[in-house]
Amino acid sequence: AGLILIETLGAVPDGGSAELVANMVARLTPDERAELDTLIASQAAGDDDPNMMGKMFMTLWPSYSYIHGNVLPPTSLRLELPLAGEPDTMASVRAHFEAGTLERGLPTLDLPALVLHGEGDPMPMSASVETAALIHGARVTIIERAGHFPWLERRGDFRPIVASFLAEHPAD
Repeated sequence: AGLILIETLGAVPDGGSAELVANMVARLTPDERAELDTLIASQAAGDDDPNMMGKMFMTLWPSYSYIHGNVLPPTSLRLELPLAGEPDTMASVRAHFEAGTLERGLPTLDLPALVLHGEGDPMPMSASVETAALIHGARVTIIERAGHFPWLERRGDFRPIVASFLAEHPAD
């Protein structure tokens, strides 16, 4: 019936992922940056700890919020390793970027679309704006004083935006 895209990876060139990582690293405190650098150096030296990516992610976690570190702790966060011989999620995503899957497919959609983006999200706003531009009639709503998790950081602002969109576009 429609799309509501919330803090999504964009649909064009790399979806904003390179800028996302750069923005997250730039937000780290000196101690967090030192911890991340140690993990990266360890990985580069051949450490194949299966929990390495999770440790790196947890070091970057505070950078997702509008106010650094002010997001609820990731108590339900679960990082899954790909099955042996299977590509990881990002390998699949990169393959679709290279193939232009979304750049070709999104303009063919004929349904209402809302793209939500936190003002302080480390994901570049251009990723949301460029993706919305591919979908006829899509609109982008920026949620002020929110990072990557507006439903947690700005629940009182987030819910009415979604409710309004749903009321405008009821399912048949």
